[in-house]
Amino acid sequence: MFSTKKTILIVEDTVSNIDIALGILNEYDTIVATSGEEALAILEEESVDLILLDIVMPGIDGFEVCKRVKKNPALHRIPIVFI
Repeated sequence: MFSTKKTILIVEDTVSNIDIALGILNEYDTIVATSGEEALAILEEESVDLILLDIVMPGIDGFEVCKRVKKNPALHRIPIVFI
């Protein structure tokens, strides 16, 4: 039987929070971005099924990342959960 794992983009700038998320989500394919800018660049190249998004980050914060994702027709259907 063919099984595909869902891909989750974790956008978080705190290492301990990244480690916790990776431990919990070990059954999924995960991609980590440590800034809003990095997350947006990853989304241009990778297909993801869910975004776990930190709100408070240096540079582009989570609210701005969310706005940009939701304005992009290619990305707007990706669910976003703020962490």
